[in-house]
Amino acid sequence: TYEVLVATGSISTDGSDDTWFPDYYIAVTNPTSNTATSSKNLTFTVAATSTPSGATITYQWQKYNGSSWTSLSNTAGQYFNVTSATFTANNQTANGNVFRALVSTTGANSVASGSATISLHP
Repeated sequence: TYEVLVATGSISTDGSDDTWFPDYYIAVTNPTSNTATSSKNLTFTVAATSTPSGATITYQWQKYNGSSWTSLSNTAGQYFNVTSATFTANNQTANGNVFRALVSTTGANSVASGSATISLHP
């Protein structure tokens, strides 16, 4: 006994009625908000897996600017490792900001992690 999946679409190249089946699905753990009492660096970490396993996963950390998410770039003294699973931010300059990771791989829909905040307390 076996099952057959048949996906149909148009033969033309317009793509308007084609069906797309992703090669991978991504699962992401959420980062945890951090509270600090000094102006040192804090890290946020996400873990991502693909189904089936073996996908090359990429990361892009983002900051919420009040109305939308903006991708970060490495900035000396402020943000580090913005394209890795573990992101580092300086507490003093990033205090109160909200961050998340956008996780991607070829052949899958991108997945955004939950958000996390840095809170600096005296």
